[in-house]
Amino acid sequence: MKHLIILAITIAPPQTALALECKEKHNSYQVQKCDNQKLCITNNDEKRILNQEVSDDDRISCADVNFDGYQDIIVTHPPSGQTQASSVFVYDKKDHNFRKNEELSKLPCLKIDSIKQRVSGTCFSSSNCDKWIEKYKFRPDGQLQITQIEGTYCDPTNGNTFSYTEIYKNSRIFSKHVKKLSD
Repeated sequence: MKHLIILAITIAPPQTALALECKEKHNSYQVQKCDNQKLCITNNDEKRILNQEVSDDDRISCADVNFDGYQDIIVTHPPSGQTQASSVFVYDKKDHNFRKNEELSKLPCLKIDSIKQRVSGTCFSSSNCDKWIEKYKFRPDGQLQITQIEGTYCDPTNGNTFSYTEIYKNSRIFSKHVKKLSD
């Protein structure tokens, strides 16, 4: 008697990533990666494709980044060295659409403080010694306005290390404090 070997092959369609549901007062929508590797927003059976490529390593989240009461979309990209880049899409309540905010998207290692209503770029650097954090608030026109910079730097002539804090009022330095950390 001959032995038959039967192989069963199951062909299943590729799975799509689960949609992230973002909810706000009177609205909810789903954010997901589309088949074309773009960011898609679905709301009430209406699908919008944003001009943002997303990879399997990107993280998508919803947060009220500009503190206007509406959920915005943050695509956090994989880190590059010590820097974490994000693409931020702010909800425009006038036309019910999401627009990429280039100012926010340029802030490395974006942090959102919803209590103080501030956003920060927390990993600026130009060398191992020269590092800083920039803190911003939103002006009434929706643009970012710097409020504070905190950082460290080294004196190139002698290697001494300093920390500093700059406080800004109306985008101008109001006060600056420097403290020597080491010789």
